[in-house]
Amino acid sequence: EIRSQFPEMKNGHCKNLFLRDKQKQHYLFVTLEDKQISFNTLQNRLDTRRLSLGRPKEMYDFLGVKPGAVTPFAIMNPSAEGIIVVLDREILDKKYLNFHPLHNCATTTISAKDLILFIESFGYLPKIVTI
Repeated sequence: EIRSQFPEMKNGHCKNLFLRDKQKQHYLFVTLEDKQISFNTLQNRLDTRRLSLGRPKEMYDFLGVKPGAVTPFAIMNPSAEGIIVVLDREILDKKYLNFHPLHNCATTTISAKDLILFIESFGYLPKIVTI
């Protein structure tokens, strides 16, 4: 297992969910990999209804990635315009966060601070929620 070979990667392994609501607004939600998510709680935090996983074709059309490879780095694709980036506040307590780099065959690490800078550099103002 790669993680055991690289102890510095212990920090924040993240999972990323491509979501959509009743109005077909799309969201990229980032949280810690082992966190249980209640869609009801999340949709209340986002003030929306009928939050569900986005369809694989929509994911590819918006983010340019396939299921299993969702990552906040995908917002660099111009087709991601209009997506709402949502961060679980708990990830910001980690010094470093680990993500797939647009495919799921590798992992890359970025500081929580630099993740915010990366997101903002593409014109997104991440919504930070407590789940």
